[in-house]
Amino acid sequence: MVYFLLEFLVNVIITAAVLPVAGYVFGFSPSFTAPFLQAAGLPGGELWETVFLAAGIVLGMAAAAVLCLFLVPGFEAGMARAHGGRTPDAEERAYLEMILADLKRRIPDLPALRLYVAHQPVMNAFSVGRRTVVVFRPLLAVLDREETEGVLAHEIGHLMHRDTVWGLLSYGVSRTGETAMGFLVFLIRVLALLAWIPVLGFLFLFWILCLRILLFLLSFLVRMPANVLALFGSRQNEYDADRFAVEAGLGEGLYRALAVLRSYEKPRGRAERLSSDHPDTEKRMRRIRKMLLQRGEIF
Repeated sequence: MVYFLLEFLVNVIITAAVLPVAGYVFGFSPSFTAPFLQAAGLPGGELWETVFLAAGIVLGMAAAAVLCLFLVPGFEAGMARAHGGRTPDAEERAYLEMILADLKRRIPDLPALRLYVAHQPVMNAFSVGRRTVVVFRPLLAVLDREETEGVLAHEIGHLMHRDTVWGLLSYGVSRTGETAMGFLVFLIRVLALLAWIPVLGFLFLFWILCLRILLFLLSFLVRMPANVLALFGSRQNEYDADRFAVEAGLGEGLYRALAVLRSYEKPRGRAERLSSDHPDTEKRMRRIRKMLLQRGEIF
């Protein structure tokens, strides 16, 4: 939740910075929010009106994401299918249901899961929404039953911790900021075409310079630090999901699954590791092994 609040604040700042530009282009003012500010006992003035409107827009995007997840039939299944998830065939279903039966025994409060299988050549599994897990077919082909169970327990950990719900909320609010900055990029391109007009072109070049400075400040002084912190939070979620699998008694299977997956990974440079939303597999394995030793589950 902390990282979602940070994401919310960052996108409010970005949206509030772009709103005056949009207001100038389209001829509107955020002054209509003044009665709401007064009713809430908040300070008035153009700055607060703009911030209040920006917060309302970003909050509206987050609310739309939640409403879609909880109220729109098939939304969760649609997210899984958008990433290649398909209904398991008879053989896959029988195998996965056998694993689910053991997971239900180990995790008493396990929700009713929807399992999908993706057939892309990717060694991966992921969770979405409230109770959906997608497993890629190559993963099922190379992992044994206990290893597969460990991976599923990890993904269930994300669902139980609501990482997927907070992730969807963060996506909703981040799209607001991305749209706002996309509007600046579009405006710069339009002004670049108008800059060829004799005499007036110099005025358009000045506006282009101002918009580029604003875009730079939003991208590197606001968006980039928030992205770094969000990646840190995402990596911490992975560690927490690993712990969930260990506490469910499936740490050894997850450890061995990660060892297999590590053999398929390509070497990553420092910059690529820092920009990844997953920790290094080696670090995850060390942490899992340490937890197993603490629990007396030595293998």
